[in-house]
Amino acid sequence: MKSITLDLVFPRPRNVRVGHGMVRLPRTLGLTGEPMAPWLRARLARACRSVGVELRTEAACRLQMELKTTGFASIRDPDCRTEAYRLTLDANGSMHLCGPSPAGLRHGIITLCLLLEARAAGARLSPMVVTDAPVFSVRGFQIDMAREFFPSPAFLKRMINRAVDLKFNTIWLYLENHFRAPGLEDLSQKEGMTPAEARELSAYAAVRGIDLVPGTNVLSHMEGWFRLERYSDFSDGAMRSYPLLTHPRTWPLVQDYLDALAEAFPSKNFHAGLDELLFTGTNPEAAAAIRKKGKAAYFADFACKVIRHLQEVHGKTVWMWDDMVLGKNVFRPEGFNQDYRKALDRIPRDAVMTHWYYWTDRDGKHAPIIERVAKEGRPFVVAPSNQSYTCDFGSLKAALENQSYMARCGQSAGAFGLVCTHWESRYGSSYLASWPLQALAAGFAWSGGGRPGPGLRRSLSLALTGDHGALLDFLQLLDRVQDVLAENKVGHCMVRSSFFLDGPHVLWRRFTGVLPPARRREIRRLLERARRTYRNIGRRDLPLKRALRLGMALFEEALHVMDAFDRAWDEYHRAAELERTSGAGREFERRIEGTNRNLEAAAKSIERYRRVVVELERRTGHTPYDGYALTAWIEAVRSVTPLIRAAVRDGGGLPCFEKLLYLPPCYYGSNLRQLQVQNTFHHWFGDGRNTVSLRRRTI
Repeated sequence: MKSITLDLVFPRPRNVRVGHGMVRLPRTLGLTGEPMAPWLRARLARACRSVGVELRTEAACRLQMELKTTGFASIRDPDCRTEAYRLTLDANGSMHLCGPSPAGLRHGIITLCLLLEARAAGARLSPMVVTDAPVFSVRGFQIDMAREFFPSPAFLKRMINRAVDLKFNTIWLYLENHFRAPGLEDLSQKEGMTPAEARELSAYAAVRGIDLVPGTNVLSHMEGWFRLERYSDFSDGAMRSYPLLTHPRTWPLVQDYLDALAEAFPSKNFHAGLDELLFTGTNPEAAAAIRKKGKAAYFADFACKVIRHLQEVHGKTVWMWDDMVLGKNVFRPEGFNQDYRKALDRIPRDAVMTHWYYWTDRDGKHAPIIERVAKEGRPFVVAPSNQSYTCDFGSLKAALENQSYMARCGQSAGAFGLVCTHWESRYGSSYLASWPLQALAAGFAWSGGGRPGPGLRRSLSLALTGDHGALLDFLQLLDRVQDVLAENKVGHCMVRSSFFLDGPHVLWRRFTGVLPPARRREIRRLLERARRTYRNIGRRDLPLKRALRLGMALFEEALHVMDAFDRAWDEYHRAAELERTSGAGREFERRIEGTNRNLEAAAKSIERYRRVVVELERRTGHTPYDGYALTAWIEAVRSVTPLIRAAVRDGGGLPCFEKLLYLPPCYYGSNLRQLQVQNTFHHWFGDGRNTVSLRRRTI
C-alpha cells in the first residue's frame, strides 16, 4: 500500500499504514471513552467544521478514545512512550484513538485535526492507521523577551496554542531583567511581565500540556540591570555586562530576583543562563578576584551557588547554557581553555546542559565539541536557532540546515530534547514573522533529524497557514533575494541596519554601487513573484500572514529609496553643471525641483515602510523605537529640500550633494550609542582622576 498521508501532517508521523479508497466523513461525529478537555474539544470541533462535520453527543459515527499502555513496547524511551498514540480511521468514518497517557491522546487528536484540515484544503484522506511517538521527550522553542519585545499575555496564549498544534511541550521565556519582581520592579521596564501574568500563563500552558519555563541570566548579559546607577559600582565589563561576582551586594540581589521568578513560575524547570562570561576584568576588583581564584573557579563558584539555591530552596531542575564549560566558548581566547574542567567539575551533575550551536559542521569545528559533550555523560538538550537574527529577514535554508544537523547530533550524542532558540534583533524585527522558521523545529524534535523531504513544503504550509505550499514557496523566494544581496557583497542585516541605524542616505551610498540596475531588476522580479505567492498563502493564521509582509516591505522600500536617491543625485548633478551656464536658468530650476521631488519620493517610501513596521510590531508587543527612528529619518530627508532651496537663493554655488545628506545619528541618540558611551564607566573611571573626562564623554 502506497502511503500518501505522510505529506499531510506536520510534524511527520513516525509510521502510517494507508488503506485503499477514501474515508467517507460522517455529517456528525460523537465522542466516547476518555473525557476530552474543553479547549481540546473546541479545537477538534473547529477542524470538524472545516470539512462539514458536526461534533454531537449522539451521532452515528464515533471517535472512541482509550487509555491503553499495551502495544507501545517498541518505544524504548519511557518518557517518549508516554506521549505515543495510535489513531485509526476507517473507511466508514469511524475513528479509534488510544495512548498510554492523556498526553498521547492529545497528540492523536491534534493529528486528527490536521488530517481533517488537510482534507478541507483539498487533500486526499484515505483509511489509515497512524502509530506515532516523539524522538525527543523535550520539544520546545524559546521566545526572547529580553530586548525590546514585550508581548501581551493574549499574544503569548496564542503562541501556546500554536505550540500545541505542532506537538511542542516546552516554551522558554527568556526574560533577563524584564520580570517585575516584587521589590525590584524598576529592574524591568514597566511593560515587563508581572508575577500574576506568569502564574496565569503557566496555568493556561499546563492545561494544554506545555511547560512554561522562565529563563534569565544572573552572571552575564546583565546590561539591563546595571543601567541603574545604584548597581554600577559592582558591574564589570566595558558594556556593564557582568556583575562583580565576589561583591557582597551581588548575591543578595541575584537571590531576591531568582526567588521571585521561581515562585511566579510553577514549572519544575528553571533556565538560569550562566553563559558567555568572557570579557571580564574591566572592574579592578573583578580583575583582582580573577587573578586570585582563576577565571574558571571565579565563574563556577557563583554558578554553583545559583544552581544549588534553586535546587535546594525551590526544588527546581536547573538548566544552563553549556558554552563556557563544554561547548562553543571553551577554547576561545577569552574562555577557560585547559582550565575548563575546574569550572565543569564544580557544576552539579544533575544540572541540565543546553548545548547551543547555530551552524553545521561544514568547517569541522563542531565535531570535537559535540564529542566532548557526549563523553561527559551529563543530561543535555540541543538548541539550534531559527536564524532570524543572521539575515535581513531570516533564512529558511540556514534554519533547515542548522536544525536538522543539530537534531541528528542530538540523537547520536544522547540528548533528551531539542529546543529551538529565538533571539530578537535590535531593529526592524517581528517575532511572529520569524515564527515559521522556528516552527520547523517541531518536525525535527518529533520525528528526528533526517534531512527534510519534499513533503515539508506541503505539510508545514498546511499546518501553519492552511495552503498547499505557498508559505514555504514565499520563504524560499525571500531567501533568493538575500542570496542576490550576498552575491553583491551586501552583508547580513545590512539592509535593516542601514534603514534603522545609519539612515536611508547611507543605504543608498552603501549599496548603489554594488547593486547595478540588472541586479535590482532581478530582485524586483523575485519580489513580484513573492507578492503573487503571498496572495496564495492560506488564511488559517491571519496574524501570521500579516506579519510576513514585513520582509517584503523591507526589500521593496529599500529598492525604492535607492532608486529615488539615484534620480535625485542625477538631477542635482546636472543642476550643478548648469548653475553657471548662461541662459540655463529655467532648466536649472527644473533640475532642482526634480531633485526635491525625488527626495520626497524617498521620504514617502520610508513612510510606507514605517507604517508597516509600526502596525506589525506594535500589534505583537514590540516597543515603538523602530517607528521613532524611521520618523526621524523621514524628517531628515525632507529637511534637505529647504537646504537646497537656501543654497540656490544664496547663489554661492551648490554644495556637494552628500554634504546635504550628512545627518545626525538620531537612532543612537537615546538608544544604543548612548548606552555604549555610558558603559565605558570602568575605562574612564579607574583611579578617580578621569571624572571630568567621563562627564564630558557621557554628555
